[in-house]
Amino acid sequence: MKKSSLRYLLVLIPLSLSAITLTALVSRTKASTTFPGLYSSRVQINLTAVSPQYEQPTNVDDTKYLAYLPHSGFANQRTELVNAIILAKHLNRTLLIPPLFLGQVEGWQGEGRLWETLAELTDPKRRTQCRLDDSNEEDQLCAHYKRFGMLRWSWASDLAPLTTEFGVQYLERQDMSLQSLQDSLNIGPYDIYRITDEHPYAWDVRGGNTPASNNPRYIKHFRMNQLEVPHKVLHFYGLFGEGRVAADKAERDQIKNVLVFRNPQVVDVAAKYVQAVGGIDQFTSIHIRTGDGVFRRTLASRIPMAIERLHRVIGDRDSEPNDAAKQNITDENRVEWCINNQASNPRNAMVFVATDAKNPREDLAAVFDEFPCAVTMQDFPTSWLEPLQEASVATQQHIENWLLTFVDAEIAQQAKKYIPSPGSTFSGYIGAIHRQRINYTF
Repeated sequence: MKKSSLRYLLVLIPLSLSAITLTALVSRTKASTTFPGLYSSRVQINLTAVSPQYEQPTNVDDTKYLAYLPHSGFANQRTELVNAIILAKHLNRTLLIPPLFLGQVEGWQGEGRLWETLAELTDPKRRTQCRLDDSNEEDQLCAHYKRFGMLRWSWASDLAPLTTEFGVQYLERQDMSLQSLQDSLNIGPYDIYRITDEHPYAWDVRGGNTPASNNPRYIKHFRMNQLEVPHKVLHFYGLFGEGRVAADKAERDQIKNVLVFRNPQVVDVAAKYVQAVGGIDQFTSIHIRTGDGVFRRTLASRIPMAIERLHRVIGDRDSEPNDAAKQNITDENRVEWCINNQASNPRNAMVFVATDAKNPREDLAAVFDEFPCAVTMQDFPTSWLEPLQEASVATQQHIENWLLTFVDAEIAQQAKKYIPSPGSTFSGYIGAIHRQRINYTF
């Protein structure tokens, strides 16, 4: 084993074990370093002009690291990781990959609150205590732990190509406290260059031969070489935003191809549904998001749009209304009847509806009335989902319900044609992996 590989292995072990909250660190450090020029468009400071207490990092080992704070839903976390991989590659730093959060995930937080929030939510001692003793229903933090799952990215995706194809060394963190990071790497607080954003779109950065940014969404624009600081750890706050970090488009697309949620249990479960609706490329799929915020409020207006888009994709406008299907289909024979009668009428086309609706045949009744051969996961035996419970046992977390979203996505992306839900980043993710499968580019 090479000496460098051994060093990475020795660091990985304590990264997953050490745990102290952020509070202790805050009391020991001076005001956290912020990315120059982010608070006001009138401030102009060169990032490389590091303040005196940061000029001489105390740890002299050659390995340098890059870290960041994850937040928001899966698609946004994936974008953050893509940005971090690009930064780590171009800055020649080992990437510290945070956990992948599922369920009710924390969003972006101002005033630097995300540092403490994630330290608290990932404290391994506290999480273990809550898991072993869940009798205290008044413990708000223990109750909060039940509303989200925390996995390693390597559990969901094969990360090996990050090193073999892109040359990025990486380690996976589970404890997001800064004190844990210090203990794991045997460094002091002044070895960490922290960037705390005051705005979710505080800055963007360009590297290589990429033209300078003029994206009005971001307050400040930087070049990659302005991030070349001498510190052991360069720790970003948030990295979300598709256009935030740009270098080479082909490189970015290739990294996206790696970061696909392809846990074997999820893939195996999805395969049952795909086979049931006729096989790969033998059906049409549509994603209809309903569950929260603007998607719930605008559902009534979006359902007619979904119906129209399905008609356009299937190409059944000139066919007669499918009264025969409505008369002959039952819940028990729906799939079999539709597969056997697809050739007789375009309106018999198999449609898989990926959705977060709790009662899709009620919430999306107009869609199923218009397309009698449309189905969701709920139209099939619940026993097909049992392997997801095994995943919960393996991870010591009740994650099976959150994994349904990824089973939905895996089914939908295997359709011949896929229709996204406008405005949904997760819907965009399904479309991306669908295009990847049929050899399109992102």
